[in-house]
Amino acid sequence: MSKIRGFIGRIRKWKKRVFVLILLLLAASWCLKAVRGRLALTLPDQLEGTRWSETGQAAQISCFFSREAAVSPGSIRQMEYYIQQGLEEASVTRESLGIRDAADLFADSWCALGRLTIEAGDRSCTVNAVGTGGNYFLFHPLDLAAGYYYLPDDIMKDRILLDTDTAWKLFGSSDIEGQMVEIQGIPHYVAGVYERETDRASVEAGLAQNLAYVPLECLQKYTEGRYITSAFSDSQEDSGTDAQEGDPGQEADAGSQNDGIVIECYEIVMPSPVAAFAKNIVEDKIGHDSETMKIVDNTARFSDDSLLEVLGETMTRGMQLNAIRYPFWENRARALESRLAILLLIQYICMVIPAVLTVVLVVSWYRGKTWTLGTLVRGLLDRNYEAQARRKQERDRAAEEESV
Repeated sequence: MSKIRGFIGRIRKWKKRVFVLILLLLAASWCLKAVRGRLALTLPDQLEGTRWSETGQAAQISCFFSREAAVSPGSIRQMEYYIQQGLEEASVTRESLGIRDAADLFADSWCALGRLTIEAGDRSCTVNAVGTGGNYFLFHPLDLAAGYYYLPDDIMKDRILLDTDTAWKLFGSSDIEGQMVEIQGIPHYVAGVYERETDRASVEAGLAQNLAYVPLECLQKYTEGRYITSAFSDSQEDSGTDAQEGDPGQEADAGSQNDGIVIECYEIVMPSPVAAFAKNIVEDKIGHDSETMKIVDNTARFSDDSLLEVLGETMTRGMQLNAIRYPFWENRARALESRLAILLLIQYICMVIPAVLTVVLVVSWYRGKTWTLGTLVRGLLDRNYEAQARRKQERDRAAEEESV
């Protein structure tokens, strides 16, 4: 420590301040990186890729559709078929991944948005609603206050989830698991009650009003939201992908004419042995049309490279050139992207300034030097000679003491 203090004491006063500033900026850069890492973990609906694979070789991909994309519930089997086909073509199988036969190679979910009026006795409440299909709650874990999730395999699609505010409005309590409510006079049962996020970002993203989760079939029957009559095959034909004979997508296509409801979001978690593998499979097999579809790699969206792209889109990011309506969780994630991009920019500034100041200090010390390379070499040789002579003297003294 004394040598360090002596070294700093020989630095001019302004150089001391610059040296301290460099240390402070580097510490600030490290703190900003840690803060970004913590903030990126605050949205569990963006982290299914991490949860799904212990090795980290998995990715969560989200597809958001406009009305013109005409994605119906019957389209989903066709999507799944093409994605399964894409994985097999890339030699990504259960055997190649070393997973048991019973494990799914991928998991997916889909949903639509609408509004419902829910009644309980003489009380009623009109709420926003998410109609869910597949493993929706795998991607979007909720903070359950009571009860449990309804399951995608339930035969009777009559169980729903209410937020605590809606539960209190209808029953005066949040402990209402199993209670009956009516939607347009049809009985439904409360599977569980959850805590709706009420932080500012969530409210601004679309959670300002009460929100219920219902099976997609329920939303299709009772909502006054969007409906369609066309099928996913139109967009598939445009993408140049040919349906094969015996393709399950053809059966799904035939039945989709009466499905009626617009799918606004499709999510899938799947193996991704290399960067962007999963996203490329989805883009290739579903057929990416930027006018009617937005594909997001949730797993990589908060990485440095992705955030740099967000910074590059600062001028155009707020412009909406298509009819895609993002759900609240995507709005919330996009807001976090913008915040993290700003933090990344500040972090880089805190790294660049110390680098420049270090160069300035080195140049200043070099220009003000009172030594040359020759004097340094001679000084090192002299010190080495003195050290050798001192060790020789110590050995001679020790030998004399032993002889006595």
